[in-house]
Amino acid sequence: MKPLNEILERIQVAKETYDCLKLTQVSDQSRILRELSVSYHDLNDHRIEARENWMFHYNESKGSNAYREKFADHKVPDMYKIRRVMEATKTLIECVRSTISAAKIDNGQS
Repeated sequence: MKPLNEILERIQVAKETYDCLKLTQVSDQSRILRELSVSYHDLNDHRIEARENWMFHYNESKGSNAYREKFADHKVPDMYKIRRVMEATKTLIECVRSTISAAKIDNGQS
């Protein structure tokens, strides 16, 4: 499994590169889409591991459900960050796909 910080850096670089591209640069956008898709998959591996750890700590603790959730959240702080980054990455992937589709239509490459 790739390190989480490396995955987050790859997503950030892809986002910054996409932000600077012209809409007509379809091949570059396709490379960015590939990078984001692979990073999203790698991030999902970390989400699965974090969820397993979170459930372990949740089930290990005693008390009310709210207390157990807070306890697990405290023990696995990356869980929240991973979920938020995955949501943002998925939105960015959809945006890049739409831009590629629009550029192809404009160029008559449907």
